[in-house]
Amino acid sequence: MLGPASLAPRPWWQRRLAWIVLDALLHWWPRPIWQCPAAMLAFVRVWRDQNARLLSVALRSALGLPAGRWTDWRLRWSLCYQHQLDLVLMLQADRFTPQWAKEHVRVVGTIPAEGAIFTAPHHVASRVSSLIFAAYGLTVGVVAQQMSEADAPTQRDPSAQYLHARLDAHRALAFGDRSYSMQHGARNALRLLEQGGSIILLGDGFFPQWKWEPFLGTMVPIPDGPAWLAQRTGKSIVPYMTIPRWGGWTLWVGDPIPPTREGLRDALIVAIRHAPGSWLRGIAGLWYQNLPHEGAKP
Repeated sequence: MLGPASLAPRPWWQRRLAWIVLDALLHWWPRPIWQCPAAMLAFVRVWRDQNARLLSVALRSALGLPAGRWTDWRLRWSLCYQHQLDLVLMLQADRFTPQWAKEHVRVVGTIPAEGAIFTAPHHVASRVSSLIFAAYGLTVGVVAQQMSEADAPTQRDPSAQYLHARLDAHRALAFGDRSYSMQHGARNALRLLEQGGSIILLGDGFFPQWKWEPFLGTMVPIPDGPAWLAQRTGKSIVPYMTIPRWGGWTLWVGDPIPPTREGLRDALIVAIRHAPGSWLRGIAGLWYQNLPHEGAKP
């Protein structure tokens, strides 16, 4: 049950109208663009986006960042900008290619040449990093919630259906037929890893049936899936995060982590520290709603 700290939802019809206009502009432009439209949208929203204000204060406190208006404002701007950037990228998801990603993403760390289990929090531009893995010649699959598995309200939301269609086109570019549903993901991921491929598992879905662990000042569900796959295949669990920079992104690839639920939890926190403003707003909102109310207030 959501308490007083819940973040306010926005009507889907407002998003849908804005997306139609923005979509027309982005596809009229001859090549993919992202920073200028995202910055303009963020500038319009940052002044009245109370959700970003609440999240920025809560994240600053949970991550132990220096207190102060400048820190709060910078994180608030980053949350607004990254939120709008995610929308801009999704609307153009069918236009990005592995070669485009290789030109715009700088890799820090070592991408394993052999099969691995890549894990990260849900974050802005995670779709770009999946293209990078493909550009480096990896056979990569992903376990993700499919539209048919989504909640009934999401299935009825035309704006969600609109974006899912674009994301399906992106997944075809990045993964081919290796985009697996949650229902059959474990079996397919196990088969792919045994064949020398790699799998992407985002570890912060926060499904309530998972086991709960301490996480940034509260308790959240953390999955056993990555550890289960690592223990059965001998493959490494490798954390990563797509960090924004002007003109593109930096893909941080960490060292392999222990194949345990606790190891996954710690790796997710490290990844979020690299780019807290990039943590996907919907997932960060779930974390925020689990905070003690007194800790969530600005």
